[in-house]
Amino acid sequence: MAQQQVDHDETVLLDTEYSFWIDNRESLVAAYPNQWLLIDGDQVVGHFLTHREASDADAKIDAPLMIFASTEEPEHSVPTFQVTGIDG
Repeated sequence: MAQQQVDHDETVLLDTEYSFWIDNRESLVAAYPNQWLLIDGDQVVGHFLTHREASDADAKIDAPLMIFASTEEPEHSVPTFQVTGIDG
């Protein structure tokens, strides 16, 4: 599994894989739209239409990172709540 030593003896797991994803997200999404990707180091080692297929394949491949190459922007939501006073 990809690891990198950083200050304070902390280990950063998946640093190579996640950096590869971030740096190449646009081209990976274009090449594998709405597919599950298995990433090992700086390469895609598998791409699948369903999470189940990716999970089954990963049992054999053992890729450090599985991620969905979505063509849609992620939705951001902010929880809302209401505070009311109690008059007594």
